[in-house]
Amino acid sequence: MGHHFEKAAIPEKALKYFELAADTSKKNHYNEEALELYDKALLQLNLIAEVSEIDNSKNLGVRACRMLESQGDIYSINAKVDAAITKYKTAQEQLFENDPIITSRLLRKTGMCHQALSRLNDMMYYLQSAQLALETWEGGKSRNWYEEWIEVNIEKMYFHYWTNESQAMQDYANRIEPHLDSYATPAQKAKFYSYLVALHLRLESYLLSETTIKIAARAYQAAKESNDLQGQSWASFMYGFSFLWKNEMRQAIPYFESSLEMAEKTGDRVIQSRNFTYLAVASRRLYDIKKTLAFTEKSLNVSRQINMLEYVGMSKANLAWVASREESWENVELYAGEAYECWKQLPITGSSHLFIWLAVFPQVAALAHKADYLSCANSLRELFIPGRKRLEQLLEDAVHAFIEHVSDPNPDCSLEKLIQTVLDLAREYKYL
Repeated sequence: MGHHFEKAAIPEKALKYFELAADTSKKNHYNEEALELYDKALLQLNLIAEVSEIDNSKNLGVRACRMLESQGDIYSINAKVDAAITKYKTAQEQLFENDPIITSRLLRKTGMCHQALSRLNDMMYYLQSAQLALETWEGGKSRNWYEEWIEVNIEKMYFHYWTNESQAMQDYANRIEPHLDSYATPAQKAKFYSYLVALHLRLESYLLSETTIKIAARAYQAAKESNDLQGQSWASFMYGFSFLWKNEMRQAIPYFESSLEMAEKTGDRVIQSRNFTYLAVASRRLYDIKKTLAFTEKSLNVSRQINMLEYVGMSKANLAWVASREESWENVELYAGEAYECWKQLPITGSSHLFIWLAVFPQVAALAHKADYLSCANSLRELFIPGRKRLEQLLEDAVHAFIEHVSDPNPDCSLEKLIQTVLDLAREYKYL
């Protein structure tokens, strides 16, 4: 119908049907088709705007803003971050009058685009700007206002996960939780509880308790009660992620697979990248070399396309592990070195640095093979930078004992024996 009215030069009706078709395509995750249809609708809208009165132009501006925001959402989910940011900025420019909720939403979404590429300063700048936009609201606060307030503060909570500031995360959680029952949507409740899981991941240093698993289950259940497939995919990923760091790899895998299936339907390439990466880690910890390689290849493919360096690095570390199982020591050092090069470009509090053990233990095995104990010690010291995954106590004690003896000019124990103890425990705890 839109094409029919377009050919008949009746832009009002062409706009109506192109916009409806675009919304339907977006809802059903036909993303490329939706982008094209929104472009056609916006072209018709511009034709109308050229001859409209001021009052109608204001309404058209709001309508254009909504469609441009929808295009930004599609670009964001496809990890085309710069294109998404441009769409959100253009959307904001369409508003003739200040609308605190719409402005806040566009600024918040812009901030989350920056998070996807680890631009944390930019992320917080836009989240703060979103908060300030909300504060320009005059009069009694509506339900929509509270929903956006919850959304902004949830994402601020998540920001502090990436900066490893657990107390700040807890402060935001305490601020948000009293409003959940009154104002939060099921999707927001799911996101809140999944970020509460992230807080516990930090507090427990990735050796998780049953309490954290229960919070992840709560997020997963809340997501199932929503109509938000993207949110369901995220909650399923976080449930699997929680099982992974409770060392229950076989329970983690089905949730990663379910999340991946939903992410492939929505086109969410960031979540695809995450799932491929951690399916590879789970397979590695189950000593399944074939699946580790298969998932690593898929992770590398997607992560390179969307410039997710943390997952490129983690994939390289998994290749180092495969090489260590094959005793291909030169390749171990090559891949471990490539992993470190990726991670050096990212904030030290990011997830890649949390799991630096992925590269450390294969590298140490290679260095031990040639009796380079000083380099072994230097590599193992990386495990104890604050914020990184905590090791099991026996393994941690063995690593400290080795490092101390390397520095002792007259060790009372064989360094070869001590490093072998480290490697044996690393294998027992499924790090190597």
